[in-house]
Amino acid sequence: MPHLLSSWKEIGQYLGEGVRTVQRWELEFGLPVRRPVGHSRHAVLAVPAELDAWALTRTRGPGAAAALSLHKELAETREEIDELRRRMESIESFCADHCKPVNRAGRRAKGRPINTKSRNPNRR
Repeated sequence: MPHLLSSWKEIGQYLGEGVRTVQRWELEFGLPVRRPVGHSRHAVLAVPAELDAWALTRTRGPGAAAALSLHKELAETREEIDELRRRMESIESFCADHCKPVNRAGRRAKGRPINTKSRNPNRR
């Protein structure tokens, strides 16, 4: 089964546009989205391959293919950034719960906070 985009936000991110823009494109230009039977009018699904095919029919000129390629690359990069942020939050959460603080020399601190100031109060 192909990957599905299941919200206006995901569709907008995939196309590199905002939610309101892709909603307008559905009404004015026939952006291919599907609405699940029995769900709210706001529920939408879209297949990335169908969006790509639609975008190719909407663009013209010598730079059209390059522009579409850049839009897809931008959407993929944004997805990768979001995934990296989720991973980073997970690692930070894990470390906050399971890791001991480490001092600048790379040694574990012995139950006390790391002192970043000089031990000699007269030394500047």
